Formats: sequence, C-alpha cells, structure tokens
Amino acid sequence: MELLLLLAGCGKRLGNITKTRNKCMIKINGVPILEHSLKIAEKLPISKWNIVIGYQSEQVVSYIENRINPVSVRFVHQVEQKGIVHAMQISSNLLDDDILLNLGDEFLINSHVDKMINFFHDNNVDFICGIIEGSSFEKISKAFSIKCNPKSGYIVEVKEKPITPYNNILGTGYCIFGKETLPYLERVPINSARNQYELCDFITLLIEKGKNGVCFPVGDDLINVNTYEDLYYLKMLEGQ
Repeated sequence: MELLLLLAGCGKRLGNITKTRNKCMIKINGVPILEHSLKIAEKLPISKWNIVIGYQSEQVVSYIENRINPVSVRFVHQVEQKGIVHAMQISSNLLDDDILLNLGDEFLINSHVDKMINFFHDNNVDFICGIIEGSSFEKISKAFSIKCNPKSGYIVEVKEKPITPYNNILGTGYCIFGKETLPYLERVPINSARNQYELCDFITLLIEKGKNGVCFPVGDDLINVNTYEDLYYLKMLEGQ
C-alpha cells in the first residue's frame, strides 16, 4: 500500500496565521501539525510515500526530507488547488498500488488506521471511508455524511457539507482506495457548485460503477484545522 498525503492547501480561513507558512506547519506544543500525520504513517505498512505539495512548499519539503529518507518520498506539485480528487488525479501516474489517502490538516485522535488497513486486506472491498462515530451534525456539516445499507454494510450514498446529515457518522479524509478504483479518477466531473473535483463525487462514481465500499472507525475523534475555532480547540485538547 502507498500513502497519498495532501499538503498543498493554503488555509485562507486562518488569515495571518498562514500568510507565510503552510497550514500543516502550524505548531501545537512546538510541533507542526504535519508531524502528527507523519508519526501515524511511519507505523503503517506503507511501501511508498506520495506527497502533494503546493502553498509554501519549500518549508514542507525541507521538514519532510529531514524526517524521512528522501529516497522513499515522491513529491507532486499542485499548482492550482482544485480539490482533493484533483490532487489525486495529478498524482495518479505515480500510484502503482492500493492507496491510503491522508489530508495533512486532519488531526486524528487515537488512530485506528492500522486496523483499517488490516480490514481492507482481509475483506473483499474496493474502498474504505474512515469515519468518526458519534459526531455532531454541526461537525459533519463541515465535512461529509455517509449512508450505508443496513444489511450489506456497503456505502450507498455520500453528501458533501450537508445541511442535514444522514446520521452521526463523520466522513474523514482517511480513506483507502484499491488500485482497481484509481482509473475512475479521470472520470470525476468538476463540481459545478464549488468548481473543484470533490472526494464525494469520486465515491459516488465508484458506487454507481458497482464498487463496494464500507465505513471503518478510524479513530476516537478528528479535528480538521480550517478555522481559528478549530485551531483553538486543538490547542486546548493538546494542553497548550
């Protein structure tokens, strides 16, 4: 399995905090948010690291190369930030295996990603969406909502930033996509409402094409650092 770590975003909603630095380089207790993702990934059976960079890429590349053997890392530069699937599309020529998708601005509490990978290898599924159970509707409305068939357990519908979520299941950027799903990336249409290539549209396309996906509890909680409020909550949680 390969890692696809997305670190290209500029974090506009964080204002001056990200004026001169990438969002994932914001420090919590003196440690960049990125470090949290790296520590999780280093414990996983990952054969290759594919990292999408963009805004303030020099500082991100420097930090990663000082932490990880540069030989095992391949960087892809996303000039225009056109969504998660766009980042996946421009990386697709480097991907030779199943992938673990990871968004660098997601701070996962008590990771179960290793168990999700084991589940993927042990079961006949095409993709897995990592989820957080028991989330508030407010939190889900900033991410995406997932509905599953109660009998089969397969995902039947996903909704990006829903006004009314299906349930209390929070969809996260921690997802696994089997190698056979990756050719469908090029078929994902641009989302007319957001003018981006959205993860939910990719998942919807896979469902329409008969691919089987399931949910897996990927951790106890997750903070997606997009606003001052998110950053404040994360600092409080980490005791800063």
